[in-house]
Amino acid sequence: MYKAEKTLSIIIVSWNCWYHINNCLNSIKLHADNIKKEIIVIDNNSNDKSCDKIRKQHPETTVIPLLENIGFPRANNIGFLRATGKYILALNPDTIIYENTLQESISFLKNNKSYGCVGVKTLKPNNRIQFACAKQFTTLRGALFGTILLDKIFPGIKFLKSPDMAFWNHENDRDVEMIQGAYMMFPKTIYTKLGGFNEDIPMFFEDNEFCIRLMRNNYKIRYLSHVKITHFIGQSLKKAVPKWVVMLRYESTYLSIKLLQGDGYAIMYPFLLFFMLLLKFLLLPCLSLGLYIKNGYNHFSILYHETVYGFLWVKKKIKEIKNAKKDKKRI
Repeated sequence: MYKAEKTLSIIIVSWNCWYHINNCLNSIKLHADNIKKEIIVIDNNSNDKSCDKIRKQHPETTVIPLLENIGFPRANNIGFLRATGKYILALNPDTIIYENTLQESISFLKNNKSYGCVGVKTLKPNNRIQFACAKQFTTLRGALFGTILLDKIFPGIKFLKSPDMAFWNHENDRDVEMIQGAYMMFPKTIYTKLGGFNEDIPMFFEDNEFCIRLMRNNYKIRYLSHVKITHFIGQSLKKAVPKWVVMLRYESTYLSIKLLQGDGYAIMYPFLLFFMLLLKFLLLPCLSLGLYIKNGYNHFSILYHETVYGFLWVKKKIKEIKNAKKDKKRI
């Protein structure tokens, strides 16, 4: 029997987050019933029985359970390979979509062939915009100033090279260098041409690297402000070890600088970061108080772990750089 072609393939990688993925799938049912779509959930060996619950409560969803946690990029690629839709959406399980979110994204890509990817306004649970949903690439300058939160203290200064583009209120549609992997829609032809996420890079960098590849292949990226999702940030990561998460974030920043600006800038990063972390440690109470006044919750523990584990990452990375230099001399 002839099977109608799907318009959209939604790929969701899940790990121990039944509550959130259930809400996510319900929001898709509510707001995307008129789209010919398939939903593929790749489960990274959850132990919360979410696979069985999804099959029971969302029988229209294809569930692929894995025997081990193979990471976010590789799991997504399994879904991308299975996708049959004209467009692919990489969607985080801790998100909720709203009316016309998917429809408007598809329409834009359909009518603008020079664009390789589209993202949408992403709200935090408190309805404030998560600026990381549409950003510019992380450079050495932006990473160092961001370490001591200068981009948040003085958001209007473009010189600070804020990766999250804090100088822009994210309330208008525009082309951007990068969109966040929580909601990333692209034509299937892009996957066919460029491949999916790079499986050799650590978590927190796969969306960055994918957007760099798009840019280098002359594709543009669009941010749509008039449609939205809500993102309950980092729900699966709450179960992960904080040290592992923080050090991976520093590693992804290092790789971004290396890929965009070269080895020289990347090598400078850990050495200069050490001094920025010292300054951050001294300013911790002031920075925490400032963020509390702005956002309404205590950031001290987060800032403390970012600083302490940052020193550990610096030590590790400088050792790697020195060892690589010695090996090069031997050759």
